[in-house]
Amino acid sequence: MPVYGSFVLGDRVYDLRHLHDFMMTVTIPEKAGKPEQCYEVKVMFECHCFTRALPPEGCADEELYVNQRETRQFDPDRHALSVRLPDMIRNLGGRKCHHTNHGNFVVVDIVDGDTHRKYAVFFDVKKVPRGRLLLMRILSAFPLLPETPDPTKGKPIGFNVIIFNSAEGRPIKGPR
Repeated sequence: MPVYGSFVLGDRVYDLRHLHDFMMTVTIPEKAGKPEQCYEVKVMFECHCFTRALPPEGCADEELYVNQRETRQFDPDRHALSVRLPDMIRNLGGRKCHHTNHGNFVVVDIVDGDTHRKYAVFFDVKKVPRGRLLLMRILSAFPLLPETPDPTKGKPIGFNVIIFNSAEGRPIKGPR
């Protein structure tokens, strides 16, 4: 479970503490006679939220971010956008998400500013073997380039459906 501190690039220090694990409660409202349900979710962030794949030509050593599993290039743009992730995740209740072709999910926000870029956040949700605790891993988050294929094709799925089905051990139907 990663614990992030900071990353130094040149003379600038990038704080990563906003990407520490946190707990949240997801409440699924009463519906069609079914009572309200509350689930505890532990949220974890992978380094792909603030790094990118190494370019073929390589990069300067000071740009390398190394953890136990991989070496990637620190990305100041991804880092700047990652500051919004904790609040974005806390406010997913009721939002529509989409299946990916990799067995996980994606939600896309518009980044306010001059360009109105789309910010894609990829995640998965798994039930911890005992109890009602769920583990939500934010696998990657990055701005979509105009040439990037749209990750939100296909039928959407509600975030609350993902949480409920994961907690109850029910299959989550993929896109057809």
